[in-house]
Amino acid sequence: MNALGNLTKDVSGLWMGTIVSFDDQKEQVFGLGWGWRYKVRKIGQDSNDDQIPDANLTYALCLLGPSDGTGGGGRSRSVRYSQGDIVVGFQFQNTPIIFGALGRTSAIKYTKSTAKFAPISGFTQTIKPGLVERQENSESNGPSTPQLRPKSVDENQKREVKKEELKKIGIDADTSAQVDEVPEPLWDENDDGTLSNEEYEAQLKAAAADTTPKIYGQNSRQSTEMLLNRTDYLSQYGTVVNDTPTAEQLQQFESNGWKFTPNPDGIPGGKVEQPGSLLGG
Repeated sequence: MNALGNLTKDVSGLWMGTIVSFDDQKEQVFGLGWGWRYKVRKIGQDSNDDQIPDANLTYALCLLGPSDGTGGGGRSRSVRYSQGDIVVGFQFQNTPIIFGALGRTSAIKYTKSTAKFAPISGFTQTIKPGLVERQENSESNGPSTPQLRPKSVDENQKREVKKEELKKIGIDADTSAQVDEVPEPLWDENDDGTLSNEEYEAQLKAAAADTTPKIYGQNSRQSTEMLLNRTDYLSQYGTVVNDTPTAEQLQQFESNGWKFTPNPDGIPGGKVEQPGSLLGG
């Protein structure tokens, strides 16, 4: 390997630094640049008292982890560094590369100091505090989970109920909600959450004895032709089809020993049952 591609000759050492304010790297932060890059003030290389503005510092590239993805094949994850983060990197030729960061702790004190390496919050005009409010730490004990406090909602800011709009769809906002009787479950389950064979067959026989006209197959993707091509689609409990069989198809049903129950009122579709099924008798 030549010197140009030899890391042992090209790496000039590790460094640690602070990502400067996003105000000094707006073009990159707001998506007008390229790649994942941040301007970093390096400890020991950039002085706290030098005259180089943060906006004139060099961008450092981010080294991505194996689970981040590079964008190839549409696989990628966002880099989540913030302004004020302390990052660690190395120098490859003339390019600084970030490969990690130190987690923030709850001991950090944010002030209005203008010193070059003074701690700064990761919150900006576009990155606002969320559920954990202004907690900015990543450590073993983690941030404190906020709790709901009584009377935390201003009475004057409650959502207005548009009663007239509700009335138009048949809802009376001034009437207390009524709870209807909860029906019994369809299946009588045992204590262990399962059905015995006897209970299962009893339910099936009750369903078979129900003579109420039923509409079958309206939401089924199974057609008569599909059923005849794949007879294994016919369940032992009956199979619904979404079309009405032709006379020729009914003859095939008869030759197979199948029974077809059409939908009432001429609605296309119906149910196909086979001899010996629990529903077909």
